[in-house]
Amino acid sequence: MAFPQTVLPVRVKLALGGSPKADPATWVWTDITQWVRTASAIEITAGRSDEGSKVDPGKCTLTIDNRDGRFSTRNILGAWYGQIRKGTPLRVGTISGAATWTAAAASTWGTPETGGPWTLEGGGWSASAGMGRVSFTGAGFAQSAILTGASCSDGDATFVVSSPVIATGASLRYGLQVRYTDSSDHLHVRCELDLSGAVKGIIGRQSGGTLTDLASATTAFTYSANERIKVRVQWDGPAIRLRIWEEASPEPTTWTVTANDTVCQGSGVGLRPWRPAANTNAGTVIMSFDDLEIEAIEHTGVVWEWPPRWDKSRKDATATITSSGILRRLQQGKTPLRSPITRMVLRNSPWAFWALEDESEAKSAASALPRGTAAGANNVEFGQNSPVLPGALQTVGMTASTVLAASFLPMGTPTVWAVVWFAQLLAPPAARTTIMKVTSTGTVRTWTFDLDATGMYLTGVDADGNTVISAINSYAAQITPPRWIAYDLIVTQVGGTIDAKLLIAGIDVTISGGFFMSDTATGTIGAPTGWRAEGSLGFNGGRMASVAAYNHEPPFIDAEFINAANGYVGELAAARVKRLCAEQGVQLVVEPGDSEPLGAQRVDTFLNLLYAAEAADLGILYERGAGLGYRPRYARYNRAVELALDFAPGDVAEPPEPTDDDQQLRNSWTITRDGGSSAVAQDDASIEAVDLLDDSATVAIATDDRLPDWANWRLKTTTVDEYRWPLIVLQLARNTGQIPLWRAAKPFPRTTIANEPSQVAGNAVDITALGHTQRLEPYSWTVELNCAPTGPWGEVGVYEKSRWNPRTTTLKTGVTNSAISLIFRTTNLAITWSTNTPYDVVIAGERLTVTAMGTASLVSGANEQTATVTRGTVSKPLPAGAEIRIAARQRYGL
Repeated sequence: MAFPQTVLPVRVKLALGGSPKADPATWVWTDITQWVRTASAIEITAGRSDEGSKVDPGKCTLTIDNRDGRFSTRNILGAWYGQIRKGTPLRVGTISGAATWTAAAASTWGTPETGGPWTLEGGGWSASAGMGRVSFTGAGFAQSAILTGASCSDGDATFVVSSPVIATGASLRYGLQVRYTDSSDHLHVRCELDLSGAVKGIIGRQSGGTLTDLASATTAFTYSANERIKVRVQWDGPAIRLRIWEEASPEPTTWTVTANDTVCQGSGVGLRPWRPAANTNAGTVIMSFDDLEIEAIEHTGVVWEWPPRWDKSRKDATATITSSGILRRLQQGKTPLRSPITRMVLRNSPWAFWALEDESEAKSAASALPRGTAAGANNVEFGQNSPVLPGALQTVGMTASTVLAASFLPMGTPTVWAVVWFAQLLAPPAARTTIMKVTSTGTVRTWTFDLDATGMYLTGVDADGNTVISAINSYAAQITPPRWIAYDLIVTQVGGTIDAKLLIAGIDVTISGGFFMSDTATGTIGAPTGWRAEGSLGFNGGRMASVAAYNHEPPFIDAEFINAANGYVGELAAARVKRLCAEQGVQLVVEPGDSEPLGAQRVDTFLNLLYAAEAADLGILYERGAGLGYRPRYARYNRAVELALDFAPGDVAEPPEPTDDDQQLRNSWTITRDGGSSAVAQDDASIEAVDLLDDSATVAIATDDRLPDWANWRLKTTTVDEYRWPLIVLQLARNTGQIPLWRAAKPFPRTTIANEPSQVAGNAVDITALGHTQRLEPYSWTVELNCAPTGPWGEVGVYEKSRWNPRTTTLKTGVTNSAISLIFRTTNLAITWSTNTPYDVVIAGERLTVTAMGTASLVSGANEQTATVTRGTVSKPLPAGAEIRIAARQRYGL
């Protein structure tokens, strides 16, 4: 028997000694289910608590038996003393699939204990001696066995494989298919019993009909005929992990092979035996599986508090703990990430670095490295924000009397060294002006970079004042003042020769380009000892930013350098979220879909930068496994219905409480671009009906021309005129058929509920679950969905391919509740109703299906068309003059 006739199969695990900062691949899970007090529900919350703008940190609350003190962090006698602590990772899952093949079966795999039935491809299936078997009479065959009720987007599966022979010619391949959409779209993770007893682990992706191996490794052990080999597969956000070991040995704590994938988005799970064409084993080969268990991961988080409690007798002790998702930890971070240029420089391991982003009252320029010293400053205007260098927090202003200089710590004897800086002049100087001096040991003691009205000069002078390096170049459009320019002086020892070159790049969001000037001389390069920028008439009013020295050649004028210098202006929101998470070591899944181009990345906390991208895109940032997920705006448009419910058979466990209110109503929006202009959109009819309900937002989009579209889209999403259904309750124990649908649903599933009650007749329920609360009990599984109308998000059309609401059509004459012939009258003569039927319309709240539409005739200044209709499930008399609109109308997206 299965749930709810038996107890809900829940698994609760701790990563003892694990760190929330560590790679989740290093977490070793210990099952603590036996200590969980199941009489108290396990409660899991995720997503948004209401129609708020941000996803809340996920939570899981449960009570554990602590009578032996093992869950007391400071109990020195506790079995896990030193391993239970603040920040211990916790995971909760439910068993979605299980098969042990205890019953013999022919031509099938019988009935699995959980998650059935099987969908089997091909023949040769059987069950005997407690194992599921596939008999391949020849080579060149692969077959799938999909466990149709075991769906899960993230999971952890174990199973046993066995072969009666050692493979010859080619390996025998035992696969687990996860994130299965269909035979051409899934992950294929497999244990290969290879030639001479070798065992391989391979993580592959089947996409578009092509199997691509993402990663592979060979185990340290070899297998014998009929030996039982155990396999574990985890798929958690982008991380895919595979572990293979001999069943007779303890499970290892390290993975055989790991890989990342965000392409496959399905949720199906199945087994796939494969005897490739190159296999030369004689006769029939029987490939066997056993002890399959699939755990659907419901929550992954971290326990930050361990409160030991006991009753008056001191004989019953418990600890009620709460595990929180990664957003809670990220919310704790208060230190802003540094500017894009500073972060880019630091990633390239500078020897010395001055960001020149000091505040306006500074008297010296701080070193950006702990080992460095401040740069001396005389008549320097710190804290400048104009002209803007997008990738810098702020810059320094130069006057005619400015001196800005610093020394480098001894660098030793590098074979190459470099000094990089940014500068901006208002105009080419009339006379030759020194912009930067670098001093060094070696043959050249002073390196000077000058500008004049026509060109640029690099000069190297030895200890005796002799010029040994000289290079001249003229201006080009990409490097002409007042554009910000990046300079990279690179000095390399090539045998007995000094190879000097100065790379020059214009920093601009629309134009970027690189030039260089170079020269060589006999001698040694030595090492740089300091730098000095002096003000002059030519530099007066100019700016400087970011001076760094390297004992290697840093990347320069590549895409990352230019993008960072420009503050990543124009970067798509999804790309920014992905880049920031990669920089911070947070695993992330980005769903497919286009997103909004963003403005310059500001200096702010990591999480606030993610939120800024989310807000500018109107995407959704959420928790996914041990990391994050991101749904771009285009991925929110026209989503397929994932939970199709019905009031009639009792899919909804508790009577919902719909409401028609003004909680989310905003009929006027002012949208301002961060650092730019603004635009206003308003709904005059709504303002006339309910008064002005205005709101505003500042968004970090790239350009002002997007503001009107932005304001209009916000207006559309906040003037939805339909019921809100804030809470929908499901009882999965009563409707077990909903369990695989719930597990398979992606975050924030679009949900419809058919056969609405008569009290709200004529109001189709099309909502999106923005968050949920699950309560897991031994014989009960309740899901509460926090919902909002899908509204315009489900009505985005394609220009010239979608049906658009005409807004100027009314019913010519009133009709009874049974009439099926109606005259449509459209005053906009440029519009006629399509004769390509069927399609649904709404008249006075009733939804009707147009089954035939006549051609238009001009009558009294309007287009008139006769429609044949099928009346709705709820019909009523329809008055003359009632507005007619498309039921599934389409809108322009943002």
